[in-house]
Amino acid sequence: MKFVPAGIDQIMFFTVVALVAIGLVMVFSASSVISLEDYGNKFHFFQRQVIFTVVGGVGMFFFSLLNYRRLKTVAYPVTVVAFILLIGIHIPSVGVSVRGATRWLQLGPVRLTPSVIAEFALILYLAHYLSVNSEKRESFKDYVLPCLGVLGIAFLLILKQPDLSSAVILVVVSVVVITVAYKNLKVMGGIVVAGCVALVGLVAIDPMRFRRVAAFINPWEDRFGAGYHVVQSMLALGSGGFMGVGLGQSRQKFEYLPDAFTDFIFAVVGEELGFVGAMVVVCLFLVLVWRGIKASIAAPDLFGMFLGFGLTVAIGFQAWLNIAVVIGCMPTTGVALPFISYGGTSLVLFMCASGILLNIAFAGANARYSRGTGKWGRTSAEI
Repeated sequence: MKFVPAGIDQIMFFTVVALVAIGLVMVFSASSVISLEDYGNKFHFFQRQVIFTVVGGVGMFFFSLLNYRRLKTVAYPVTVVAFILLIGIHIPSVGVSVRGATRWLQLGPVRLTPSVIAEFALILYLAHYLSVNSEKRESFKDYVLPCLGVLGIAFLLILKQPDLSSAVILVVVSVVVITVAYKNLKVMGGIVVAGCVALVGLVAIDPMRFRRVAAFINPWEDRFGAGYHVVQSMLALGSGGFMGVGLGQSRQKFEYLPDAFTDFIFAVVGEELGFVGAMVVVCLFLVLVWRGIKASIAAPDLFGMFLGFGLTVAIGFQAWLNIAVVIGCMPTTGVALPFISYGGTSLVLFMCASGILLNIAFAGANARYSRGTGKWGRTSAEI
């Protein structure tokens, strides 16, 4: 008996379902204490996450059925809207500031995270531009430079919030997509080196970022300051051991661990479900990245290939970065764990992205196209 339509990548589908289900359970567990204290209802954040999941599920279903090539027509308008949202957060009446950073947009009852929207909008823009202009791929000026220009604008707008971690994710994902399309690896390597130097400079000139890096090197030296998040995260993971203290039995969620149901929810996973539960989550992300890469390689056109790689890298890199921060291998960034952390914009968009990946996988499995199209093995035209 099949639970999904024939031709749909069932491994990818059920991997996403498993991650979202784990996310719902862990959001309830990690947020119940603060929900009860702040709202008098331990289900407050869980109920909202259920609503986000339903909306994301509808989006995932819609995009899994919609021919992904139709997204070409909205690539540029969506990018413009994303830029408008990034600018809009600096309007006092709609921008929401937390801990000195203005990263959210309040539109009535809806709170959006424009940087996440911009990330997916830019992936769509790059996939469209690079596929339509594939005949120019020999020219850095005509093929890569326009993409870097748009990327630079988005980077500066996100950096102004300030949100260096989201800006870095945007750059990494975009550079991977451009590298897949552009054959000159020496040039792209030079861009990567220049980007790394710029990142070091941005960290060095900002005292708060520098403190976070120092805390990353030795979090116990400032365990009640910049190193507090990492120390409490390590205590949570250490308490979990191999099998965990039991679902719902976390002690760190009693407001010892900041952002326990958002950025540091993986620490609660490790505490309650132990090393085994944490590795299940890691393995699910690895499976999703594997299926995403497989679908991208088999895509019947360049647009599908670039779009698939971009979405897959966005999911995989953000998951890696979040987990690396939680286990103390990277400085604190404030990046959510895809599908699992609490948050509407992130969950809905990642589920929609999964729907697009399912559609690309379906198209690749069923397409019939000629192999006599040169070393690219596919064309930018619709098939």
